[in-house]
Amino acid sequence: MGQKLPASLCKSWPTWTFHSETQTLMAVEGEGDEGWVNPNSFSELYLPSDLPLPNCAPALGVVISNGTPRFIMPSLVLSLETPERVWRNRGACSLPRARAWIDVFGMYASPIVKSLELSCFGKMSSDVRFLEDIDGAAAWTCLFKSAATGPKGILRPPGFEGKTIKIGQAFEDFKLALKQNDEMRNALCEGYHYVDIVLPMPNKDNLPLRLPKQGLKMFLSDFSDPQRLLEIEESSDLDGEPVGELAFDLLAVGAGSKSEFLPECYADLYAEGNILMS
Repeated sequence: MGQKLPASLCKSWPTWTFHSETQTLMAVEGEGDEGWVNPNSFSELYLPSDLPLPNCAPALGVVISNGTPRFIMPSLVLSLETPERVWRNRGACSLPRARAWIDVFGMYASPIVKSLELSCFGKMSSDVRFLEDIDGAAAWTCLFKSAATGPKGILRPPGFEGKTIKIGQAFEDFKLALKQNDEMRNALCEGYHYVDIVLPMPNKDNLPLRLPKQGLKMFLSDFSDPQRLLEIEESSDLDGEPVGELAFDLLAVGAGSKSEFLPECYADLYAEGNILMS
């Protein structure tokens, strides 16, 4: 039976971004006195009408407990860039978090951590179900697959072709950096923290990864065909399995720049012409 933690407790933990190439750990602004709001969300991603879609990079999420990696999960690094900074905290519900984690010290997880792979699926069409598609899985397609691979259909995307990201080496590299880097270790030595390890895309033809129109699901598993996980509608059905899941809906919201409640610290993000387009 999987353990359950209250979302209200996990939502407030500090968040960091780790780049393996440069061995750098960058803090993400959290809720505090300077006006920043809590960006974490477990079910929805808000898309303000006056901001472009954020840049999107696959990541391995790690929960650190008192300096020790304790859980791993699928994650995304969503960001926008202005001349002054890179924005991961772009307001409420701008940083989606996984709702199912893998305990790296668990009975079944420990032996297979090195074989875990990250897969990513987008909901590209409405959830129109037929008798042969009672779980709605046909509305989803693999986002790590080359756009030039295979025929495409509106309701019948081509079959899964093994486009996943192996996470074992990235996780080992992070643990080694945590062991050797005093500054990193001191930053994460107390309490709980989220660290998102940026991962390379599995296929250069996919760059950049784009957000789908309606929803996104990511899985961390050792399944040979992770697309079958789309057929599972209840997360509780994964209890006891070494499977991590990130799933959220994309919601269009009003213009943030016109909100009378917009904190001053977000002013540069919404300033006209300030976003650097990649």
